[in-house]
Amino acid sequence: MNEWQKRFVKEYHELRGRFAKLDEMIQRYEKGQLEFEPKCPIDLLKRQRSIMWEYLSTLEQRARIEEVKL
Repeated sequence: MNEWQKRFVKEYHELRGRFAKLDEMIQRYEKGQLEFEPKCPIDLLKRQRSIMWEYLSTLEQRARIEEVKL
């Protein structure tokens, strides 16, 4: 695997992990189970989650085209 491919895979997996944590936090907030009150509005966090999802989808599409195994 080339260096750029290693960086690509690392970026994808880091983003996927961060997305999962943010998604879990939003779900817990909506259920009233979050241990703290976020300082920023929940709508902003949802927007961030949406953008992260789009980026993940873009990376997955690029991985298929570039033939990079994620």
